[in-house]
Amino acid sequence: MVLTTKTIAVIAVLLLVVGFAAGWFLKTPAPEVAPQPEVVFGALLALTGSASSMAESGEAALKLAVEDVNEYLLSIGSKTRIKVIVEDTKTDPAVALEKLQSLAGKGIKVVIGPQSSAEVETVKAYADENGILLVSPSSVATSLAISGDNVFRFCPDATHQAEAVARLMWADGVRVVIPLWRGDVWGDDLAKATKDSFEELGGTVVDGVRYSPTTEDFSTELESLNSKVSQAIAQYGDVDSVGVYLLAFGEVVPIFLQAQNYTSISTVKWYGNSAVALDKELVSNTQAAQFAIRTVFPNPTYAVGKTGKYELVEEQIRKKIGRPPDNYALAAYDALWVATLSYLATGGTNDSDAFKIALQQTAGSYFGATGWTALNEAGDRKFGNYDFWAVRADNGTFLWERVASYQVDPGLPGRLIYERKPVSLEEQVSLKPIKLGHIGDYSGICEMYSTSEKKGQLLAIEEINAAGGILGRQLEYLDRDGALNVDVSVRELKDLILREKIDFALGPCSSSEALALQAVTGDYNIIRVSAIAQTEAQTVDNYNGTTLQVVVNTYMEGRGQARRIHRDFPNAKKFYCFNQDYEFGYREQAAFEEEIKRLVPDAVIVGKAFPKLGETDYSPFITAMLAMKDDIDFVQSSLYGADLVAFTKQAKGYGFFDELPFMALYDIDVLKALGKGAPEGVYGFAGGDFFADPNPKMMEFVEKYKAKYNGEYPSGWAVLGYDAIYALKAAIEKAGTTDTDAVREALKGMDFTGLRGYTPVRAIDLMMVAPTYNGIITHESPYPFPIWRDVWRIDGAEVIRPEESVLEVRAALSNRTAS
Repeated sequence: MVLTTKTIAVIAVLLLVVGFAAGWFLKTPAPEVAPQPEVVFGALLALTGSASSMAESGEAALKLAVEDVNEYLLSIGSKTRIKVIVEDTKTDPAVALEKLQSLAGKGIKVVIGPQSSAEVETVKAYADENGILLVSPSSVATSLAISGDNVFRFCPDATHQAEAVARLMWADGVRVVIPLWRGDVWGDDLAKATKDSFEELGGTVVDGVRYSPTTEDFSTELESLNSKVSQAIAQYGDVDSVGVYLLAFGEVVPIFLQAQNYTSISTVKWYGNSAVALDKELVSNTQAAQFAIRTVFPNPTYAVGKTGKYELVEEQIRKKIGRPPDNYALAAYDALWVATLSYLATGGTNDSDAFKIALQQTAGSYFGATGWTALNEAGDRKFGNYDFWAVRADNGTFLWERVASYQVDPGLPGRLIYERKPVSLEEQVSLKPIKLGHIGDYSGICEMYSTSEKKGQLLAIEEINAAGGILGRQLEYLDRDGALNVDVSVRELKDLILREKIDFALGPCSSSEALALQAVTGDYNIIRVSAIAQTEAQTVDNYNGTTLQVVVNTYMEGRGQARRIHRDFPNAKKFYCFNQDYEFGYREQAAFEEEIKRLVPDAVIVGKAFPKLGETDYSPFITAMLAMKDDIDFVQSSLYGADLVAFTKQAKGYGFFDELPFMALYDIDVLKALGKGAPEGVYGFAGGDFFADPNPKMMEFVEKYKAKYNGEYPSGWAVLGYDAIYALKAAIEKAGTTDTDAVREALKGMDFTGLRGYTPVRAIDLMMVAPTYNGIITHESPYPFPIWRDVWRIDGAEVIRPEESVLEVRAALSNRTAS
């Protein structure tokens, strides 16, 4: 295979990430790889038997991985080549053990597979005893999650899958479930886990029917199941409250062919599992597919983010097998890459203990076709969401369609999200789009910020529209330039509201404009989402219920600066405040001063300066501060964008940063602009740069952003723009309408988990409880620009204005107005 330039670039980035982990986190150079002409891995796949549909795409994925890995090795001048010997386990645990022993006889120490949990359970002891590492792309049995053994699994165990199925059943109105399950470790574990999850919700799980994996005639089992379902319907008096939970492999087809002859089980909803989702034999059999449609039959499967890497790999596998592959196939592709990189990291050793350590570490830093492959202490995939797939008819044929998803965020309950049902072209035309009007500022110091915000918003809109829109309606984006001018911004927003009939507003950049636009949205009762403008006045002083603020506000950020400065300079008492001459600058300075005097009761503000926006000559300010250096312990600033770039360049010429400790808004955009000129050791703060919060959802966003925008890394303003759209989506869906009053009520107290983690919206002010970040500039960066070290993420709840204080401020303003 000849790799495309785009694929080679993806692999290069992938290896940079792995190299970053080795050099940045471990701080040790990778050992020199011993020249090996051929490195042989094994693979145990169920090419025949009941799991053959999954194995077909898995084998194609491994073949592609071998091609890609060897192309990479060739490109770097390595003499090493990778080979994979694939053995067919026939979905039979005894055969799997026999095949593993055969691979071991060839000296193979690393094996991709087996695929089923029953096979893994059978071969595990032999692998442990003989120092063979098993890397399964699809085994999920919870009882096999064992720390320290030789089994690694590149998918999550069944815990979250069980939660997802139970939640879907409950949401569908099912209150009684009768399981029919394959009698092996996989079926037993998943049946128990789902029973526990469903009963925790308040449901009832009736003793079901367990069948042998070798069963071919299911008449006895289905007769028993039909009787149990009839009894449940009679007892609970409602067909819709009863469901069947099927845990099967390829035998789903004969089960459905026979099940259609039984009345009771043909009238209730059925639910499936990850081994059946996207099964090609089910949609190839007309009668079985029709039974699946009649009984709804959604099936969960491990879901991954559709990044650039995913799309490249998925497309190549699709070409090989003529249909979309399941995500376990992509997990197999990633597994071979991680195995290869682990081999290289160890210098080609055959020591299984060293390889185990390398594999765990490599997986923790690898971002591949399935996203971040970090493993937990049991060696299983640490993170994972699920998609539900159901069969639908399409002009005489049958295909799989995604109908729902289940999102799992660490430390929070999973969220069930329904997809829009398919509608005809005529129906789609009749659905008017939801119009979003954006006021950007593409002039002066805000240009870089508004452009980044817009890119993040457009990426979110593209994803949402591709998934069916919001409430079945597509999103339409209308963009205007406010020119960093209050009058222009007001004029453009009014035109968007009156002539374009927008449903919601977005933007702008500057706080002064934001307050002017808030008056307009109040007049016309339209909600605006603020992702850049940070003034606290939007949600406290001038609150009118029309602004959702997703960006950390000036009060929170000013307090965050004070806390970081006091933490690192506990003896500092004399502070100089250097902020811009407009709403944002004054608010940040006031919040900083309030908090630093609370932390240091005898603190003194020895000086203040407020240069105008767009200032070009900072020399008078720089020399004034340097003249006072003996009386200044720290300089606080909220300069940002092009102003901060200009100041930094001029200040360096005076040796300013060698004399005075300094903190300002050194975000990605500023750090990129300064490049090597960024002052090492100076403090920065910001509200959402990815390097400050590299959680899985954030890094998945980074990959999608880079894929869309030609390798460009997103700034924090792109992160906030993206979160702004998804927060608005959550509120509209919660309200069930785009009506302003209903959406406002939905926003009050709304739970939301975005790229920065859990960031709920307060009911009192529609302020998102967002984190603020700070750190110290360093050039030791894995990216083509400086970043921060010693990052401190301050949760929004720690620095947001208390609700009683919000009420006090509003009361004081009300009294002042009345008098």
